[in-house]
Amino acid sequence: MRPGLRRPVTSVPGHRAPSGGSSGHLSSRGVPPWSSAPPPHREQAPTTVGGRPASGRCDRGRRGRAAGGRASATGPRPGARTTDRVELFSWVVCVLLAVAAVPAAVAVGSVVAADAGTLASHQAAERRQVPAVVLEDAEVVGGGTSSLRATAPARWTGPDGSDHEDVVPVPPGTPAGGTVLVWTAPDGSPSARPLEHRDVVVVTVTAGTLTLLLGLATAAAGHAAVCALVDRARDRTWEREWDEVEPLWAARFRLR
Repeated sequence: MRPGLRRPVTSVPGHRAPSGGSSGHLSSRGVPPWSSAPPPHREQAPTTVGGRPASGRCDRGRRGRAAGGRASATGPRPGARTTDRVELFSWVVCVLLAVAAVPAAVAVGSVVAADAGTLASHQAAERRQVPAVVLEDAEVVGGGTSSLRATAPARWTGPDGSDHEDVVPVPPGTPAGGTVLVWTAPDGSPSARPLEHRDVVVVTVTAGTLTLLLGLATAAAGHAAVCALVDRARDRTWEREWDEVEPLWAARFRLR
């Protein structure tokens, strides 16, 4: 063959060779560029590590990472430390205690409301208001106008007909000889006013709120204490592991 001439490539049946200077070229895979046949498959020799295919190790690693990701979405990873598991358990217990504090507060409030209502009914049935005559001018006690109150000696007749005399609270400025109403017990002795409905409500709300706050505070304090202990354990573990690794790092950098 003369220099400068190319050997023509036999055309593939059913295909027309493209025009131009590319008619005599083959692709890098040994197939004409105009051929529709798929390129020949080249099988690569499997890379082995220790006599075993390396691809199996990679597949197992990918499957392990995928399984680990799924496990971490619902709980601690299989490789989680004991301190992580303890902290998670403490957090779950804290949440459960906080949730349980709500029905506990409702139960305590219900019991207190029932007891306070019974006591209010009992006091209202026993105590009576009777008129009393003030014997002396009212004497103001207490400091400041916001807590201004007065007391004075007074005389009254009890429900049983007996006479009683004692120092009782009266409105400020009450003169001697004035008449005031005094709450008395069944025996005629002075007593405080009976509980009213608003008093029962205040006592009930106060008891329920205190119970709820106590439950939440107990749960939070317990979780904080567990976290503090876990952090101390982590610090000790880190220091112990660093004592083992630090000499190796120091020797490695000294060799550079």
